[in-house]
Amino acid sequence: MDSYSKHYNTIVIGIGDMGSATVYELAKRDQRVFGCNNEYIHQIK
Repeated sequence: MDSYSKHYNTIVIGIGDMGSATVYELAKRDQRVFGCNNEYIHQIK
């Protein structure tokens, strides 16, 4: 595995008020978190 591989403990879909707070709190606890919003989800469909 190369050093550029990305591994996340949690993926948060929707980073509005609650989602961004969730991302923040998990990251504060040293979790690797990926958050994406609706526009990104629609682009990959």
